[in-house]
Amino acid sequence: MAFIDSIKPYAGTVGLSAIRQGTTLLSGFILIRALTGLYGKETFGNFALYQAIFAYLLIPTLMGFDKLIIYRVAGQKSAPDGTIHGMDLVGELKKISLFVFICLDLPLVALLLLIPPTSVNNSFFWICIFSINTALNALGALYTALFQANKEASTALSIGILSNLLRLLCLASIYFLGPKCSYAIISYLLLPNLLSVFTFEGFLRRRSPTSEPVSLNRRDIIYSIKLMLLRLTHSGLEKVDLVMVGAMLGTLAAADYALAARLALIVPLGNMLMEPLFGPRLRYAIANKTADSVREEFTLNMNVATGIGLGILSIYFASSPYLLNFFGDYGHNATLLSLLSLAFFNRVAAGPIGRALYLMGHPGYSLISNLILLLAIIASNILFIRIYGVIGAAIGTFVCIFVQNLTDHVFFFFKMKYSLLGIRRILFILIVNCMVLVSL
Repeated sequence: MAFIDSIKPYAGTVGLSAIRQGTTLLSGFILIRALTGLYGKETFGNFALYQAIFAYLLIPTLMGFDKLIIYRVAGQKSAPDGTIHGMDLVGELKKISLFVFICLDLPLVALLLLIPPTSVNNSFFWICIFSINTALNALGALYTALFQANKEASTALSIGILSNLLRLLCLASIYFLGPKCSYAIISYLLLPNLLSVFTFEGFLRRRSPTSEPVSLNRRDIIYSIKLMLLRLTHSGLEKVDLVMVGAMLGTLAAADYALAARLALIVPLGNMLMEPLFGPRLRYAIANKTADSVREEFTLNMNVATGIGLGILSIYFASSPYLLNFFGDYGHNATLLSLLSLAFFNRVAAGPIGRALYLMGHPGYSLISNLILLLAIIASNILFIRIYGVIGAAIGTFVCIFVQNLTDHVFFFFKMKYSLLGIRRILFILIVNCMVLVSL
């Protein structure tokens, strides 16, 4: 009862976040079914492979600036009506991000055109579309962070929902126009992001910066670079599998892995729902240097995410072959889905410890452990993918995420001198893992 009472004041924000995540997931899975059914499994493999490659490009393009905005702005008092904190900071960060994007995108495009991934068709088409999409995603992420940091998460979520509704409309056009029309896929990727960027710009034009400017300094750049490196290694644990499966086994195997991974990524749905609320609130608690408040915010997020994650994991475990076959010829990947889902459940059950570390201004503490784990997963993929195929990639992801949770909590304990994870939580995680692994 106390838990329910604690989230009641934020029901509106959490509800909007649920709608946004729901429409995002719905559009993503309808796209998988459309690409597989209308264009073939190999086309979805091409799409997923290039999406993973350009997801890496987005990380250095952003340079961690979206989280820097929350770090610098969220701890301030609410802005007066008609004003907004950090507008000048976002203006500087936009210029840097677009410059970095151009410097990185051109060599990447040239490399992919000269040496395309194994068995990929229409490379130029996919590269152009995802390049533009990456730039728009970077701008949207900066604007979203600005509104979240100003305690206006509902505005950012509403714009995200509007964008997703347009994306669903574009998906309907794919079925209406048929498989011969490539403009439907282009509109699905680009139009919603264009709508988001222009809508954010419209909101900001009606605001003015506060009288206390938030300027960029050398310490911010160092913090952002550390966070970027942390994200590169952290996302590597999620993306490198797909890239290596596509490169070593071809786009059909990449399609198998991509669908299982996307379904498994629904397990951390609770984290996605709470992120617009949790980030600024945790940063505010950290700014006030109250350990009890930090523990309270962390536990709230962890409990919501674990409850939702356990429910989704149970559904997958009971019905994975039927669920996979809904999207096409994927039912043989039930074990792959179970392993990946368990891996992501372990992440949410241990709490958002990585997010807590970088919000406290210490992203470097996780960087070393993530880098070591990334190198380990690359080495394990080279070995296990050759032996076990796509299952080998899932084994590496499961082990690395499990170890990453442990190392992150150890880093936090040595830095802050208190723990956010109790013995009962550890036993619970171990019991769930044993039950799932024994039954595979």
